[in-house]
Amino acid sequence: MKKRIISIVSAAAAAVTLTFGTGVLPTVCEVTPIKANASTYAYNNSYYVYDDFRYKFIDQDETVTIIKYTGKDEEVTIPAEINGYKVIEIEYEAFEKCKTITSVIIPEGVTYIGDSAFSGCEKLASVTIPKSVKVISSDAFENTAWLNEQRKADPLVIVNNILIDGRTASGDVVIPDTVKIIGSSSFYNNSELTSVSIPDSVTEIHGGAFFNCSSMRSITIPKNVSFIGWYAIGYYYDDSTTDEKLQKNFKVYCYAHSEGFTYAYSKKLNYEIIGCKAPIIYSETLPGAVMLQWTKASGVSQYGIACYVNGKWKLLDTLPAGNFYTYPLPNLPSPYYVLKNLKYGTQYKVAVVGMVNGKWDPDFSNAVTVTPDAPHDLKEKAEVKGSKFKLTWTADKEAEGYAVAVFQNDRWKIVGKTSADKTSYISPDLPAGTYNVAVAAKINGRYDTTHIQDQPLEITIS
Repeated sequence: MKKRIISIVSAAAAAVTLTFGTGVLPTVCEVTPIKANASTYAYNNSYYVYDDFRYKFIDQDETVTIIKYTGKDEEVTIPAEINGYKVIEIEYEAFEKCKTITSVIIPEGVTYIGDSAFSGCEKLASVTIPKSVKVISSDAFENTAWLNEQRKADPLVIVNNILIDGRTASGDVVIPDTVKIIGSSSFYNNSELTSVSIPDSVTEIHGGAFFNCSSMRSITIPKNVSFIGWYAIGYYYDDSTTDEKLQKNFKVYCYAHSEGFTYAYSKKLNYEIIGCKAPIIYSETLPGAVMLQWTKASGVSQYGIACYVNGKWKLLDTLPAGNFYTYPLPNLPSPYYVLKNLKYGTQYKVAVVGMVNGKWDPDFSNAVTVTPDAPHDLKEKAEVKGSKFKLTWTADKEAEGYAVAVFQNDRWKIVGKTSADKTSYISPDLPAGTYNVAVAAKINGRYDTTHIQDQPLEITIS
């Protein structure tokens, strides 16, 4: 069962009902036609009609997308303009299964050809595509005589530096360095493809490009790639569950801090960093602090947190390699560390190094520059009344709510929550004793706990 990866382009049309030419204006409303000098020009609820073309307006009604061809001509020339409006797109399935068409001329100015735009036009043998076309989507020319001939000439069909089809390629494939974009579903369902070499010229790999390529076991993604679409790499379609799933025993080779690494890491694909032994760092700025999270490195017994001070790297702290935590940045199990008591607005250059065979590896290539946020100081105050205490604090304009936490059994435990407009809390009756208490503001969906360890309130119940 084939499941296509679809690209979606939204189009806005004017919401009026009118007819131009020799027809009669409907009684719904009266309108003044704009640039209405075509032989056939009408509006039918959701689209306009110009000769054998249905179209819609896009870009604040300044340009046009062709949404359907209804004619039966063998040779078709798509208009460059319709009543003064430039045609820039050919939409999804616009010419699909037109049985009579044998040739089509796409005018200069068109930039986008949508999914299955000419799919199933079996007699279509001649296609003129202008240099202005920047995107050719999934199955745009599938099941056409033109594409069949292109495949015979070269299994890698390339138009305007876009590799639009490689489904008949086999074995070890080398993509030429003229290619800048690997198009949507270009190698879709190609079980004969065993490996592919992608040149540094490629900057985009569109959705489903290597989907269900069952014989591929790995791929190397160049560092220049800045975009990777949905299910582009490492996925297959499971007919039994009708779901997209990760390919087993598949590996992505990628560069540090690259789109390839981000894709592999976020999709939980097996990956290997090219030319870098140091862990890859993610950072998140917090009020008066910075959280560092990094990838696990093989052969490392300890991690060291280092900061660049006065022209030298200084080791600030260490963390055993076996200590792994889950923290939502980007929500995968990995080590993390919070640098506290930093001056907000000040830049810090930090890195994570590994200890291998008892020695620190002085590879600081993963260094990042971070700037802490301003702290959320709530200025908490406590008042004891009998066996209860009352907490009050100042409002934080960014807070979505607050949490009251008490330090018990060597950990902080949330004992109460309030809404953003409530800045007080009264405890239940408590046994006599001393309690460490703090209030955390909820900022961007997360409680800011950076200060509670260092500045808790000490409350004594007699």
